Amino acid sequence: MCREKGLVPIFIIVLFWGLVFPVQAQMVDIGKFERVQIPYRLKWEDTVIEKGTYNLEFVKSRDSTACYLKIIKWKKVLCLIIGERIDYVGGGGMLEKNIPDKPTLKMKIDNSQRLYIFNFETGKFGLFPYLRLRFKLKIAE
Repeated sequence: MCREKGLVPIFIIVLFWGLVFPVQAQMVDIGKFERVQIPYRLKWEDTVIEKGTYNLEFVKSRDSTACYLKIIKWKKVLCLIIGERIDYVGGGGMLEKNIPDKPTLKMKIDNSQRLYIFNFETGKFGLFPYLRLRFKLKIAE
């Protein structure tokens, strides 16, 4: 009987990791930026992101074409935002000069719609080259 009681917590831990780990494994890291300053309060669904410094991670789903932005503060993921793909004007190729060599992040404000926009490009080299993504968040009042 003692052996059976000792196995129950181990079984629960293994079951928990068996359910959680596949979800994390389905996301592939395509870019990270640390200590990014966000100068506005932003809102995504029910989450409000205060202005400050955050780590940003861009991930791609293995099973689909969906790409996400993780906003992280103190190793805690505050929100997971789905992005939209943007095609390059010239179709995107090795010879185009407007495509960066390495991952880049540009942020801008759309005052007419009160949006804060993250534009992320994976660049020409890497695991997923020629990806151009846009993430839009509302600026909180």
